[in-house]
Amino acid sequence: MPVRPGCAPAVFPRTGAVPPPRLFGRDDEVETLRAVLRKVHSGHQGSRAAGLHLFGEPGAGRTVLLDRAAELAGPDTPVLCCGGVAAEASTPYAGLQPLLIRLLPRLGTLSEKHRAAVAAALDGGPADPARVGLALLDLVATETAVSGPQLLLVDDTQWFDERSRVALFTATRRFHRAPVAVVLSTALPLGERLPRAAADSGLPPLAVPPLSEDAARALVLAAVGRSGPPGPPPEEVVRRLLDEAEGNPLVLLELCAALNEGELSGVLPLPEYLAPGRRLPELIGPSVRPRPAGTATLLLAAAAERTGSVPVLIEAATRLGVDGAAVLAEAERRGQLVVREQEVTFPRRILRSIVYHSASLDSRHAVHRALAEVLARHPDERVRHRAAATAGFDEEVAAELAAVGTRARRGGRPLAASDAYAAAAGLSGTSSARTRYLTEAAWCAWFAGCPARAQGLQSELRAVAETPAALAAASELQAVIDNANGLPRTAYHELLDSADGLAAGDPAAAADLLVMAGGCALTLGDRPGLLVVGEALGHLPLPADHPARRLGEALTELAHGRFPEGGGLAAASPHWLRQPGTRPWIWPPVVVPRLLGNAWRTSAALRRAGETVRSRAQFGALPMLVATVAGYDIADSLWYPTHADAVAARDLAEQLGQTGALVQLRAVLAWSAAICGRAEECRDAAEFVLAEAVPRGIGSAAAVAHWALALLAEAEGSPQEAAARLGNVVSPERAGHHFLIAQLVLPDLVGYLVRAGDREGARTALERYEHGILRDAPVLRSLWHRCQALLADDDAEAAGRHFAAALAEESPSLFDRARTLLLHGEWLRRQRRVIEARGELRAALDLFTFLEAWPWVEETRTELRAAGEATATGAAVPAARVELTPREREIVELAAQGLSNKEIGARLFLSVRTVGYHLHKIFPKFGITSRHQLRDLPPVAPVPGAAPSSVDT
Repeated sequence: MPVRPGCAPAVFPRTGAVPPPRLFGRDDEVETLRAVLRKVHSGHQGSRAAGLHLFGEPGAGRTVLLDRAAELAGPDTPVLCCGGVAAEASTPYAGLQPLLIRLLPRLGTLSEKHRAAVAAALDGGPADPARVGLALLDLVATETAVSGPQLLLVDDTQWFDERSRVALFTATRRFHRAPVAVVLSTALPLGERLPRAAADSGLPPLAVPPLSEDAARALVLAAVGRSGPPGPPPEEVVRRLLDEAEGNPLVLLELCAALNEGELSGVLPLPEYLAPGRRLPELIGPSVRPRPAGTATLLLAAAAERTGSVPVLIEAATRLGVDGAAVLAEAERRGQLVVREQEVTFPRRILRSIVYHSASLDSRHAVHRALAEVLARHPDERVRHRAAATAGFDEEVAAELAAVGTRARRGGRPLAASDAYAAAAGLSGTSSARTRYLTEAAWCAWFAGCPARAQGLQSELRAVAETPAALAAASELQAVIDNANGLPRTAYHELLDSADGLAAGDPAAAADLLVMAGGCALTLGDRPGLLVVGEALGHLPLPADHPARRLGEALTELAHGRFPEGGGLAAASPHWLRQPGTRPWIWPPVVVPRLLGNAWRTSAALRRAGETVRSRAQFGALPMLVATVAGYDIADSLWYPTHADAVAARDLAEQLGQTGALVQLRAVLAWSAAICGRAEECRDAAEFVLAEAVPRGIGSAAAVAHWALALLAEAEGSPQEAAARLGNVVSPERAGHHFLIAQLVLPDLVGYLVRAGDREGARTALERYEHGILRDAPVLRSLWHRCQALLADDDAEAAGRHFAAALAEESPSLFDRARTLLLHGEWLRRQRRVIEARGELRAALDLFTFLEAWPWVEETRTELRAAGEATATGAAVPAARVELTPREREIVELAAQGLSNKEIGARLFLSVRTVGYHLHKIFPKFGITSRHQLRDLPPVAPVPGAAPSSVDT
């Protein structure tokens, strides 16, 4: 894509990446050099000279290895050296003359014939190469006799003239007579393996291969880190450099040095043709230096035509006055191009950039115009070449580029879409079109997982945005970036300021920004901030039934310490999750699920949004979306189905540097690890969350991490520690406090304090719960009854009544219901009602087993044994006592017939996940744990008047 003349970025200095002080990926080669030196110093050379003949392509690091050999030899070992120079490749003995001059003080020890041969070689005369080589052997032998073992280093022997090469190899084949280590270095043409002439030197050949990916990556990070921007470059930048260099260390260093800080940091996109610097054209460029007429044009066309199509290349060359087929055949014969069937490539990727940058601007424009004509039936490639041939603004080409971006976005290629939109913005001379293109480019860069580039484009967008809609889009993206990066406070203020400017002109856009600000306030646990958002939403001129208005009323109620009635929290979510324009980053945040009770409509909508995001490859939006979905699943005890997605999203968030999403995901994973008894995993995740979330003010994640550690302490039988952990959440002065989650954890805190023997503290906690925000939340009434039962002291009647009410009310989750059953069973056993206790404990065991909450499984089995039951197996619930919805009844009947979830979904027009969800809810009702047990159940009547579950709608 062309440079964007209309969107001039900030001027970034070239980094001039400094070569790192150590070798990367050459441990084996260095160890071989050490072995050669040890062999010389030990005096055991045998019949072959101690040495190596290094072969590798230009830039592979042969010279660096020679330098390392000199370092390894140490200060006590004299080093003799010489090397070839391309400009003197035809000058007789030019390669050996520096070495012969160095040894001139020993010339008197030679015979007359050998002295004459050396003198002729130094004059560039017609000396016998074999005699010169034997003279060199004698000179080095004399030097070793006087000064001890020597190290002879000869670099770039490919530039030696023929006489120097013969003389050198004559000596090296006989150096076993003297204590000298010899290391030669020869560059190979690109793509060539060891030549047959490798044996001419008499030294063991050693190929210097391309660097491994790990070594190349380490080299890039070291080179950039010494002189580039702070922090490592983004993965997409490193990946591009690695692909372009193909393991060649010099190419990597030169490419890094040619990039500016904006490109290395990912703020600016890398150019399609990376600048090769000064040295690469000199060292590698000669392999594609044109010779026959027309070759330069063909090579430039091959560099510009990225698909490598032979017919396209030949046709374009023909339009430029070149016999394409003949010149292509010659270029292939010379090794300048590689032709496989109907595809043309360069022997090395970097050659494409070298050829392109070596051509004049007029030549490049001419080639791109010819290719655009040839590719008239391929709109994406055609417009790419038209853009590359355009020097100024061109609205027509810009519009065509935007169409390319739209096709790429719809096709799940957001990074390509971002590049196309950005190029369109650069060719557009109108503010409105440029703003529109930059908006799309920035969002697509974010979706592609390139946050630095998205940030850079967003900054450009702010500089040119003039309309409220453009400013709203810029603010929304900035808030998404800040939230994902763990800066919810910054995002909150940005959103409020932008919404204030939009309220009069575009209240719907202002509402979106305010709703996002409300999510930030919930993430922070900022109650006053929530009130500001709620009141601002109430003042917008929106219809009374607008979801944002209802949500504003609900947020205001929460901020005033009252649980919102009317379903404002639940009703708002689907509005921003509707297809096809889903925007899950607006609402809901991770905190909301446990406040909604059965929130499967929102959860299902979130999953559909996730499928859309994945199908479009919008990976930048995935981590926070998965964190929200995982929050819903955890709230409903579905930790295993969501675990794999959460782990993958955690890794992606870490790769993208999305700290905000990362701490939310690790908090959820800490919770599930605690419940499943994975203690080390829980502690590791929770400690990470607390270290990262507390300084950033991400109160929701910090509170969930403390809650997870409390659950782990409960699982390990330490109610005192569990209560102390929750003290961090409920105490406003503590760093882990969150005003809503503090209310959610109070029922657990009551239970821990009762077990720890602190009944007064438990009563105080219950009073706080009864006077708190969530006292009227329907989904939490069962927990209030459970707390009352635990604190009923000696009033058995009251305790029994409250336990019965707790089990009659809808529980927040299956896990909470199982805990209530366990506590009720324990209480019944202490009341010596062991038969009833066993029934409750069996039901609890079935649920805990189904949920794989292994610490609670063991605790329940212990209680069952104490109740006199020898085997810890649960009893199935009689089918006559089970009430099912019509949809659940259909699924039970089909599953009992042996149909799989996929087959059931096809019959009932449901997704596989939905079928699994229903079965997950059905099994505990029957007290069973597997679908094959459904076959033994009698027919079950549906609940009278029951409607299908909201998840099906």
